[in-house]
Parts: sequence; structure tokens; C-alpha cells
Amino acid sequence: MGVPGAEEILAQRILHLSAAPVHQRGQQKIPTILDRRHRDEDDAARQAFLRELGVDEPIDYEKTRFEDVVHDVDVVLDTLGGDSQNRSWKVLKKGGILVSVVAPPSADEAAKHGVRSAFFSAQPSSSRLSEIAKLVDAGKLKPVVETVLPLSDARRAHELNETGHARGKIVLKVA
Repeated sequence: MGVPGAEEILAQRILHLSAAPVHQRGQQKIPTILDRRHRDEDDAARQAFLRELGVDEPIDYEKTRFEDVVHDVDVVLDTLGGDSQNRSWKVLKKGGILVSVVAPPSADEAAKHGVRSAFFSAQPSSSRLSEIAKLVDAGKLKPVVETVLPLSDARRAHELNETGHARGKIVLKVA
């Protein structure tokens, strides 16, 4: 059976992650976030991090608009919505699909561009979480952790999360 959406996908696609779109070709790896807080890192370090995640062609969103360099993709996975979603229609090839986990994409815009659109929302379940845990345990999925804080620092964890600048997960340690 497996986790829906966790299977490997072969397609050319663009993924909007936090404020950083990344362009991938070939075998899908489950990516993570690279965001604005890491501007001070040198570009080589950011490039290496993204390539480690399986990104073939990282796009520096501060220097380049993704729609200027990416064309004819099969799938856009939108985790940002708003302006990024609106600009994404241009990069899809005819028959492609824009999938959003933020807001339902416009069916009218999809029709206008000759593409499809979908809104995806999943409810966590113990069986799905168990499948994900198996992938982690097998080394097939590597979560990226920004920081681990004691439960007593829950407020700080929330504040860090609200900035939108965590590269990975913020974990609260209970024991």
C-alpha cells in the first residue's frame, strides 16, 4: 500500500517551498525548506544543501523570478499560494497540473492556460504516520531539524515558527 504521495514520481516539476522555488528533473525526493533567513550563508552552501535534498537546479528567488527561467514543467506543487501561485501558471506545459496545499487554484486560470489544477489536503492518520516512520527508519526519508527545544520553550518554538525562517522542523522535546 504505502503513503499516498510518497511514491517516487518521474516528471519535470517546480516546487515552491517557503519563499524558495526549486526546479527538479528526474526522480522525486521529498524536499525541505530553504528560506530568507539563510541569506547570510554563502551561495555555495545553499546550493550544496539543496543538491543534497535532490534539487537539480536551485533558483535564487532574490535574484531570479522562477517564471523567467523555468518552462514546460509537468507539475507545480505550491506551498505558498498568493503571488507565487499566480505566477506559476506560466511555467506549466499544456496538460500540466498545479497542485496547491495552501489555497484552491483557480479552475478558470487553469482552463485559460490549458492545464489542470487541484487542491490537496491530507488528514494525518496513525497508519500514514507509521508508514512515514518506516521510511525514516529505513533511511529513505531524512527529516531536516532546525532546532530541538525543551517543552518549556514552547513559546520560543512558536515564535521561531511564525518567522517562517526555519530551514527544517522545530522539535519540542517532551522528556
